[in-house]
Amino acid sequence: MTVAALKAQLDANFIKYKSNKKKVALATLLVETLEARSKIPRLNEDVQGYIVSFLSGFDSLHVATQLARGFRLRAKPRLDAMLKRSDADIKVAAKAWCENAEAAREIHGPISIWNTSEVTEMADLYSADDEEVGPAAEQFNEDISKWDVSNVTTMQSMFYNTSSFNGDISSWNVSNVTTMEDMFYEASAFNGDLSSWDVSNVTTMEGMFQQAEAFNGDLSSWDVSNVTTMLSMFEQALTFNGDLSSWDVSNVTTTEGMFQQAKAFNGDLSSWDVSNVTTMESMLQGAGAFNGDLSSCDVSNVTTMEGMFCEAKAFNGDLSTWNVSNVTTMLSMFEQALTFNGDLSSWDVSNVTTMEGMFYQAEAFNGDLPSWDVSNVTTMTGMFQQASAFNGDLSSWDVSNVTTMESIFQEAKSFNGDLSS
Repeated sequence: MTVAALKAQLDANFIKYKSNKKKVALATLLVETLEARSKIPRLNEDVQGYIVSFLSGFDSLHVATQLARGFRLRAKPRLDAMLKRSDADIKVAAKAWCENAEAAREIHGPISIWNTSEVTEMADLYSADDEEVGPAAEQFNEDISKWDVSNVTTMQSMFYNTSSFNGDISSWNVSNVTTMEDMFYEASAFNGDLSSWDVSNVTTMEGMFQQAEAFNGDLSSWDVSNVTTMLSMFEQALTFNGDLSSWDVSNVTTTEGMFQQAKAFNGDLSSWDVSNVTTMESMLQGAGAFNGDLSSCDVSNVTTMEGMFCEAKAFNGDLSTWNVSNVTTMLSMFEQALTFNGDLSSWDVSNVTTMEGMFYQAEAFNGDLPSWDVSNVTTMTGMFQQASAFNGDLSSWDVSNVTTMESIFQEAKSFNGDLSS
């Protein structure tokens, strides 16, 4: 018999059962039925209130209170077991909730009070792209603010493509988490407060906010000193323009695509220690608002700058003192960097092998490059194509190893240099 049916029976027989004994018997039946159906605290409280109001009319409030108290005592062990999550079952419970919240509540209890204190693994937990969870996770946006995640070590792809999620997780203790790779990837609605998170043990933040289009949270106080990779961390995070000026990135080895297509970002990176970074490929590609000071960055260990400022249309920073002696590729480095006209005359490019499209459509660039050692370059395809202002002296360049120069000066309308030698 359902709870509703039991309530109806009690109401229908209100007059018939005149003794407190009968009322207590019916109330007891109701409680036992609820216990048998493994109901949850929220409903239990409703029913307890119903029992109290039903019996209090016969001056049996004390009896009803005793019943309710006994019910809580008997139900607690079962409810504790129902709410307790482990590494073995949390993903099953999460999937069940995404597919049918009401049915999952009957089995696993309310998601907001799940006991997750012993869970260590939350990778892909609400990932709509994960085969175990499935596309139903896209609509997930439940209250999980009170979850105890203090023992969790990985949150990789936890909200991957969970496009509706914007829950409050500001008070989570993430101090034992070591990987947050792709954690909010394509979580397009998320803009939660993460300012107080302790991320000091995290080593990878690769793709963490990639395509998190709404996110613009305050991360200024984060301790990222143990992070080694920030690859694509804010790629296509279209709204993000947070203050990262005090971040310790001294252990980071790759910033590839970190702010790629982060169209609003124009943060201060001037004090960043990037001395251990080896790849900056596409780091600021399409970061249309960025024009920060990078003059003091130590890029001496960087080997690839492919597409680094490609489509960074506002950038015109001073890079004159950069040590690029270990860089081997500058393919499309300033492609469509429409404003850039910096002094690169003293750059040591002797190890560069490709300059394909390096200044393609860099409309303002007219830098002085006669002292460049390009003797190891093999391709210059489209290098100055549509670089409409360029008319630099290239007469002393050694291009003996170049195998292709296709379109190198195509539509470079100002170029009239002497290439006779």
